[in-house]
This record gives sequence, structure tokens and C-alpha cells, in this order.
Amino acid sequence: MKKIMVFLILFVCLAGTAGALTYDADNYQKNKGFALGGKGTADPIYGFIDEIDALDLEGVINGTGETFYVDSGAAGGAGTSWATAVVTIDEAVNLCTANRGDIIYVAQGHAENIAGAAGVACDIAGIKIIGCGEGDDMPELSFTAAGSTFAISAADVTVQGIRFLGNYTNGVTECIDVTATGDGARIIGCEFRETTSDKELLKMITLTADADRCVIAYNRFLGEAGG
Repeated sequence: MKKIMVFLILFVCLAGTAGALTYDADNYQKNKGFALGGKGTADPIYGFIDEIDALDLEGVINGTGETFYVDSGAAGGAGTSWATAVVTIDEAVNLCTANRGDIIYVAQGHAENIAGAAGVACDIAGIKIIGCGEGDDMPELSFTAAGSTFAISAADVTVQGIRFLGNYTNGVTECIDVTATGDGARIIGCEFRETTSDKELLKMITLTADADRCVIAYNRFLGEAGG
């Protein structure tokens, strides 16, 4: 009897240890144990994954609506696949329906010029614009006029993983303009960069009064010396 009890206790202990050190990359949200370091919740990776979970719960990653695609290297089409991608973000926004949970994916290496006010007009509520690619491959929007802007004028718009470049001599007045009706805007993991000391982004993000519940997180703001 004692042997059976010892065996059961040992089995339970081994099972618990194995569970605590298991890392399932495809199912990290349900299994928070990490073999890397074996520190469980003390492991820095745990905190990072928790933050990703939080974004997921906010609806930043997952959506239930239609998906559209943007690629400046494409021939242009219906925007419903990479093969038929539209060539500007504004075109993709115009394909969306408010509050349906639509997502726009922007291809790595995508590049477009923003030459006027509201050159990209995020005026459809509840959409997500997600840039693909990291580092040099991050999608880029180049602001080529003093008054060119990326405008967020509808509620609950998410912009993630896009690089915004100042590319106008004497400076771009403002880059992202969140208007008074842009409640709940989320600007996450983007990069704002001046290209030379005289091609500045004088205001990288403007939050207009009454734009409530906005989140600006994990962005990089890079100025030029002497600008």
C-alpha cells in the first residue's frame, strides 16, 4: 500500500513539474509555463506574453470582419487577397464597413507618399490597420507636404506597425491627427522618423480635445540632431 502511495505522489509531482515547464508556441495563451529559464511568472517572457494577451483581448490582433490587403508593389485590384491588393491604405479604408471589425494588412516593404491633408482618412469606425514586416521592411508612409496628415476621425481605429517619415523641407506640421471624433484610437508599435534635420515632423501625434480613451504604446520617435 505504501509503495502505491509513494508512486502516486511521485507521479503527481512529475506531472506538475512537466506542466510548469512546458512551452507550447501555438497555444501560449492557455499555457503560461516556460521552459526558457524555468522561472514561470518571474520569467520576463511571461510579462511580454501577458502584454500580447492584453492587446488580443482589446481586439487589436483578432477581428471578426472582412480582411483587406495593401501593397504598393501590387497591380491593384479588389483588395481581398495579396494577389489583388490595393496600392494605398486609403483605398483599403474605403472598402471597410463601420464597426464590423475589418482588418487591413499592409505588406512589408510597402511605400506610399502622403501629399495632402487627410491623405489617409481613417473615417470608418472600428477598423485595424496592421503593418507587416520589421526593421527596414516595415511599411512606410512618407509625408511630402507641410499640410499632409494621416487623419483618424472615426472611433476605435487601431494603427499598428507603420513607419511615418518626415520628407518635406521646413517640416510637416503634424503627422497623425486624431480628431475630436477619434475616440478610442490606438497607435501601437509604430515608428516616427525625421529623414534630415530640415525635414521634420513638427508634431508627430496630435490628440484633439475630446478624443477620449486613446492608447499610444510601444512606439519609437526619432528626431534628427539640429532639427
